[in-house]
Amino acid sequence: MTGEVLPPVTHVLYLHGFRSGPRSTKAEAMRAWLAAHRPEVAWWCPQLPASPRAALDLCLAGTTGW
Repeated sequence: MTGEVLPPVTHVLYLHGFRSGPRSTKAEAMRAWLAAHRPEVAWWCPQLPASPRAALDLCLAGTTGW
């Protein structure tokens, strides 16, 4: 790093695996950590469809305003 200042984190998009989901242990742990330590950060962990194209479309649509 060259001392650059990064913008603050305002949103987290958590992408679980295609055979997992938003209620997985890791997703829940991350959600709980953010709620406890960074409640100002918006969290989104959508249930991804099986189709990679549909999953991408869902994520793009859901993060448009970010």
